[in-house]
Amino acid sequence: MQRVMNVLIEPGFYKILIQTGKNITAVAFMDIENRNRCCLLDVATSGLHYYIQVKKPLKNLSIQVFGDEQKFDSVEFDFLPVSQTCFRLKMSFAGIFRNRIQSFGPGEKLLCLGGSSDEVAAIAFSNVDHRHLYLYGLDSESITENNWGWADVGFEADISQRSAGKSDTRTCIYLHIHYLQTWPEIRAILSANTSGMDLIITTTVNDEDFYADVHESFPNARVILIENRGRDIGPFVELLKQGVFKQYDAVCKIHGKLSLKDGRETVSGQRIRRYSLACLLADGAATNIATMFKDNPDIGLVGPQNLLLPPKNEPVERYIKHELGSMKRVLTLAGVKFDPQNIQFFVGTMFWFRPDALDLLNRTNLRIMDFDAENGAKRNTLQHGLERLFCAFAQIAGYKIAGLQPQAQHDETNPLEEK
Repeated sequence: MQRVMNVLIEPGFYKILIQTGKNITAVAFMDIENRNRCCLLDVATSGLHYYIQVKKPLKNLSIQVFGDEQKFDSVEFDFLPVSQTCFRLKMSFAGIFRNRIQSFGPGEKLLCLGGSSDEVAAIAFSNVDHRHLYLYGLDSESITENNWGWADVGFEADISQRSAGKSDTRTCIYLHIHYLQTWPEIRAILSANTSGMDLIITTTVNDEDFYADVHESFPNARVILIENRGRDIGPFVELLKQGVFKQYDAVCKIHGKLSLKDGRETVSGQRIRRYSLACLLADGAATNIATMFKDNPDIGLVGPQNLLLPPKNEPVERYIKHELGSMKRVLTLAGVKFDPQNIQFFVGTMFWFRPDALDLLNRTNLRIMDFDAENGAKRNTLQHGLERLFCAFAQIAGYKIAGLQPQAQHDETNPLEEK
């Protein structure tokens, strides 16, 4: 349940006081004017205390309640001012332990005190997951408002069942898949929406049953077994260098994105994958986008609108600071310059592209073996640096970048929003 409240919380330091009914498990606070500012507070674990640093005024606060009985009236909260000295002391103590210093917004700290290490680790992860969902417009309220039921239920019984026409452009769907459990969902959406398009698959898994299933569903598909290096980026760069995509007018790059926590798929990972597939393929989007490339020769790369970072009027620094080293290395290899302040990129690296728009990337001579074998690294890798540069390479080549929303929102063509 979600309500919007007109409040005025001035910059400063606060202790958050919350009283709830016994069936409420968590409360989220979100700035409706800035999707970078939100937090999810666990209220079911006893002994927890929260402190927050607010750097910019909070004027319109959205409150979301989670639990078995989501009754807004049973939640009371207050932001109790504390001194900077008090907050700094609390933060110094919290810094001794992992996960107790969390985030509310850029440069705004949220302190979680009390509770066991395991409880706080789970709370910190839930807060990060919720912050991602809110930033990308994939939180539960946004899903409901936009009628994006497929974000949680998938496509097999939803929009992927609708028929799609054929495109008269030379198009290809390129899929990289490491987690085979995502294949049934991807197969369903491809079957319903990519008639007449070539399919190229790279996979790290040598599984005869998977190969047989692919060829039964898509007899002309090309399947390539490849090393597990660079996640979805390494195989993509290798195929680009081999010239595999040069024969096409437009190519859709997707992958079986799967984010796991304690062996279970995260809500944010699942929704990002399904939102990307909905924007790029579902409900006839694939055919319409292919036509867009034909009708708009200046468009070089098109991706999911909500996943294009940085958000409008926001600086890019916080999204690239850990990857600047590898980004500069790639640009140097390509012999080009690009102002980091102008970087844009699609989270999840799923997009449609015009092969000519990424020609400059081939100057780097990067191949699959230039990427480290998969080691679980989350930042400061070649693949993370490249993720942030695909749009830049297209722009350097003189092409435009555009974002789009899922086709089901519109009566006809899915409109492009140029960037």
